[in-house]
Amino acid sequence: MKKILLMLMSILIVSGCVEEATTRTMSIEKSLPKKIEKILQENPNDKKNSVQLFSNGNNTYYILYETNKRIDEIPMISETIDSEVTINIIEGEEQEKLSRYIFKLKSDINYKTINLEINGNPASFDVVTVY
Repeated sequence: MKKILLMLMSILIVSGCVEEATTRTMSIEKSLPKKIEKILQENPNDKKNSVQLFSNGNNTYYILYETNKRIDEIPMISETIDSEVTINIIEGEEQEKLSRYIFKLKSDINYKTINLEINGNPASFDVVTVY
C-alpha cells in the first residue's frame, strides 16, 4: 500500500512539473480575410518587396509577403521564449513577376514578439497592423 501511495504521489509531482506544449500551425492561404483586404485598399503600400504582419488580437496572425522570389515551402517557426516566436521565410530563385504569398500563423498563446528572418537573416516587417 505504501508503494502504491508513493508511486501515485511521484506521478502527481512529475505531472505537475511538465509544461504544456504550445499548439501552433502555419499554413499558406489563398486569400486574406475581408477586413485585411479593406485595410490594404485604404492604405496601399508602394514598396516593391514588402512584408506585412496583421494580427486580430486573438492569436491569429497573417503575414503578407510580396516578392519577386519563389517560395516553395511554409516558413519555419521556432519559439525562443513562451511569448516570442521567430518566423523564417526561405526564398528560392528570382522570378520575373511580383508574387503575393499569404501565411497564417495560429497559436494558442498571444505572442509579445514576432521576429522575422528571410533565408536565416534577420529582417523586419514593413507594416504591422492590429485589426
